[in-house]
Amino acid sequence: DPGDEFILPMPFYFNQEMAIRMCGCVPVPVPANDDWSLNVEAMAAAITPRTRAIVTVSPNNPTGAVYSEASLRTINALCAQHGLYHFSDEAYEYFTYDGVKHFSPASIPGAMKHTLSFYSMSKNYGMASWRVGYVVFPAALFDAMNKVQDTNLICAPMPSQLLALQALKHGKAWVEPQVEALSHVRQTVYKTLEGLGDLVQFPKTQGAFYVLMKLPGLAISRKCMKPTTSDCHTAPWKRPVWRKVFSGMWRLYKIGTVSTKSHAMTAY
Repeated sequence: DPGDEFILPMPFYFNQEMAIRMCGCVPVPVPANDDWSLNVEAMAAAITPRTRAIVTVSPNNPTGAVYSEASLRTINALCAQHGLYHFSDEAYEYFTYDGVKHFSPASIPGAMKHTLSFYSMSKNYGMASWRVGYVVFPAALFDAMNKVQDTNLICAPMPSQLLALQALKHGKAWVEPQVEALSHVRQTVYKTLEGLGDLVQFPKTQGAFYVLMKLPGLAISRKCMKPTTSDCHTAPWKRPVWRKVFSGMWRLYKIGTVSTKSHAMTAY
């Protein structure tokens, strides 16, 4: 209903706030801990009679944080206790590093009654712009979910569905070499940033392919936010590698190859 509240741990991907507001609902941002982990106590304190759901994104966009199993279990239990839905965005489920494992709250016994798990082919299988993903949700919500899909999307394009089917048949085995390659890019990015000393501040996270950082000692020209990536000497990406995502913070993509990323960061 209009005015219903959704709890969002900060920082969050802007589309999530937009989707909530488009439904006439109210996003309730809750700051994360300094290492981008969930502030479970603050999220519990944010629950009101108007709260309808808690959203978690793990591995996280834009921070790269992988939320601990313990914190996700606690959030899921809070949802069960208060009659809320747990919206679990798991688009980056395969992108974890340093031995850290992704945990899906829907795997908790009894959690399927109130947990919706969201997945995207764009990240795991490199199908960005093919516009296909899937949701695992309680059977009781089928009619409501069907109405939303038919009104907003109808369905993914047939070629996208066929490609997605083949990708899922290959499964994680296809993804693992890509994640391994990204792990080397990740090491290059962190090594370069660590060499900048006090110019940059960032928690080292274990998921996705982003670094969210503060740049207290460096003034970046606005000029580098508008031109093409080739003008800015960044990796070959269709938009600038650096994106301002909320006040005082910047997000860096850990994608491409070690050589292109090294060149891009050296240019900066």
